[in-house]
Amino acid sequence: MMIAGEDDVAAAHGEEEIEKLHLVITWLVKQKNEDKERLNDLLWGCWLEKERDKVDRDAMLDRMSQIVAMLRATDRR
Repeated sequence: MMIAGEDDVAAAHGEEEIEKLHLVITWLVKQKNEDKERLNDLLWGCWLEKERDKVDRDAMLDRMSQIVAMLRATDRR
């Protein structure tokens, strides 16, 4: 059997625990969002690198085609 004052103490303790849990959950959600942003940044960086490589490859292939054409033109003379 609880005394009247003990009910108030128990309720206050319960509210403190709920507030602590709320803070922990808020922190976890913030961490999750930060991790998500970091992953998105990494993915974006990988995509940009891939696109840059593709442009470099296309430029190299174009340049090689030009060299082959020049060699063929020189060979015909």
